[in-house]
Amino acid sequence: MNTAKHLMVDIEAAGKTTSAALVSIGAVFFDPATGAMDESFYAPVILSSSQYYDGDIDASTVEWWMQQSDAARAVFSDENRCSLKTVLEQFSNFIKVSAGESDVYVWGNGPAYDNAILSHAFRKTWIRQPWSFSKDTCVRTMVMLGRQMGIDPKNELPREGEHHNALDDAIHQARYVSIIWQKLFAVQQ
Repeated sequence: MNTAKHLMVDIEAAGKTTSAALVSIGAVFFDPATGAMDESFYAPVILSSSQYYDGDIDASTVEWWMQQSDAARAVFSDENRCSLKTVLEQFSNFIKVSAGESDVYVWGNGPAYDNAILSHAFRKTWIRQPWSFSKDTCVRTMVMLGRQMGIDPKNELPREGEHHNALDDAIHQARYVSIIWQKLFAVQQ
């Protein structure tokens, strides 16, 4: 049986457009029906490598990064940084190994940010994107639906981890999307 798996993705970038240069990728497989977390992925990217593959660096985003915590900015000097191509190959392999033959729904913030930036990076590095465009799924839409139902776990759920660490952000997003998902489906029962 081919069951779907859900993958929450968060990226950190040096810009705001779909061609933004990637700084890091964080992802966690999760079950929105239970909130259970599964395998996770985190990889910092050498910024100049992202730029080499046509990633845009935006001055206002660089200024924003300069105002973030020391822990958040540490991604730029992380000794585990790799080239964009290497990170995307690792990420693609992580998805393929973790999901097997399952369809993968890839959750990200907005139709023009996380998933779109990743898609751009895969195209620019000539690596096949490991999920179907039809499986792009929107966190922001879920947040809006939750607020329409009178809940706002995005802002009310206690935060764990470092803000603007891609993996910590992905885990937090998976937690609040699961709460909204469960509330949505509880209404139908």
